[in-house]
Amino acid sequence: MLTQVVGRAGRGDSPGTALIQTLVPEHEVIKLAARQDHEGFYELEIRLRQMQGLPPFADLLTVTFIGQDETRVLRGAVKFRDSLTAWLRQGTYGQKERTVLGPAPCPVPKINYNFRYQLTMRCKLDKTLRALLADLLRQFARDGANRGVSVFADVNGLG
Repeated sequence: MLTQVVGRAGRGDSPGTALIQTLVPEHEVIKLAARQDHEGFYELEIRLRQMQGLPPFADLLTVTFIGQDETRVLRGAVKFRDSLTAWLRQGTYGQKERTVLGPAPCPVPKINYNFRYQLTMRCKLDKTLRALLADLLRQFARDGANRGVSVFADVNGLG
């Protein structure tokens, strides 16, 4: 975003100046943005993503739970997480290959009277794990305790 702002300073024949206000002016990202060094930013970002096990080196799965009864939404999210982690403990996945976080309120925790919670999982989403998730989602939908709670999964998305 910083490179877009800097790039918009001045158009055509009109010169322009971009000022970036920051508490950390020596940060590499700020320097790269000021120089419009897209390749340098990519190299920095791809190294960080590899070290942290983020896409494209691993997958980020977000499972979101939505409903008007906050207690039910949270209870369903916890039960789903517990089922998922129990399976992962007995599966072939090592601790380094997956991390389950949550449930936690979504960044926008309530929309139109609906409470929203999410689980986030860092993993390599292979065929076995996709099948497990599909099974857990079906079980969740069939469980009467989850009545009024919707659930959906998103892989490597922003939603």
